[in-house]
Amino acid sequence: MLAITLLLRIRQHASVYLPAAYGSIALDILVAVMESEPPLTVKRLFTEVPHSPMGLRPHFNALVASGWISLAAPAGDARVKLVRPTAMLIDRFEQLSRALEAVVIDCRQHQVITEVAPRRHLHPVPFVSAAGSQGIPAVFQKLRHPLY
Repeated sequence: MLAITLLLRIRQHASVYLPAAYGSIALDILVAVMESEPPLTVKRLFTEVPHSPMGLRPHFNALVASGWISLAAPAGDARVKLVRPTAMLIDRFEQLSRALEAVVIDCRQHQVITEVAPRRHLHPVPFVSAAGSQGIPAVFQKLRHPLY
């Protein structure tokens, strides 16, 4: 089936460029951070991503510790922490976008790609273990479940 094959290709490409070892929760965090303008606060991120705060916290801490996202205090209020993408995350999303161009083109033409992006030249980031309303990124508005 075309849809399944394309989803698998997208997952395979994403695992080359993004921290797939952290799971889909971490990817949801990364997408929210990349999509937000202005930067989200930690509190806002935890309310907008459709997962429980207890489920988010270890993934969030691992992403910060591994250098995928950074925390910064805005001028004048050290209590608030803004979540920002690091240069590494921005670069990896740009690489992923370029790699997925062929997938998108084939999707439009209803053809399936048989080649998967190799894992060469990228150094994986080690896993670091760590103990719709307005403003919600559009990608999560569709995912929100009534129980969240």
